[in-house]
Amino acid sequence: MCDMVIMGDDVLEYLTSHICFYDYDKLKMVSVKFNNIFSLKSKNYAEIMNIKGCDIVNVIETRVFNKYISNNPNKNKIINKSLLYDYWYYDQYPAILKSFNRIIKLKCGKCVEYLIALLYNSEYTNHRNVVDIFDNISKYIALYPTNNIIIEVIMVSLKILHIRDNYHYKFKSTYKYIIYHTNINIYISIMIKELYNSIVTNIGLKNCKINQLFSIANNNLNEYKYSILTDPRFSKIFPKYYIKCILDIIEDSYICLQ
Repeated sequence: MCDMVIMGDDVLEYLTSHICFYDYDKLKMVSVKFNNIFSLKSKNYAEIMNIKGCDIVNVIETRVFNKYISNNPNKNKIINKSLLYDYWYYDQYPAILKSFNRIIKLKCGKCVEYLIALLYNSEYTNHRNVVDIFDNISKYIALYPTNNIIIEVIMVSLKILHIRDNYHYKFKSTYKYIIYHTNINIYISIMIKELYNSIVTNIGLKNCKINQLFSIANNNLNEYKYSILTDPRFSKIFPKYYIKCILDIIEDSYICLQ
């Protein structure tokens, strides 16, 4: 009897490390025990990415689409799986993926999810969803005030912004460009403020170079606010509740430097 239990556990251990991702979720139907082990909904992104054959970005994209986009009347009939690839180029995607993997391995995969959610909701101009995402980001990242996580998120966000700037350099006057550019920059601003809070909490602001970086961030916030308040396109593109939200975020993102 004892041998049978050990053998059963050996089989289970083998399955968990060798089963392919696309067959993984099927095993949850076997029993209550299997449901606890093989249900993808019960796992965080760091656990899911270790499953054999898993494309973690595809998993996140699908969840984002189902959560935010599936009921949008402006969406394509079929999920545009090439959205991220189109905007990041095929040669840039591996670098983005490496950054995402590092963030997910640090158990902060929600930051990747929120960033991808911003990109999709920017594409489909879901401003109400974007406001909710900004609110959730602020609450979530405050639970993970670790410098290396936040810096990694900021760097990949800047990389995406840089790629989009290069990709759409001829179209910077378009509404879609302004939507993407604004949403990504606000996301970065939230992260920079959290980085500041983390540094102050853990080591204090003793580094002049760090102060200079935060000073640049404050200047960028001034530019964002000026554009929002003076560029008539903003009132045409965004509803009032969205503009109020990002102006409030900008005010909260200013860093008091000594």
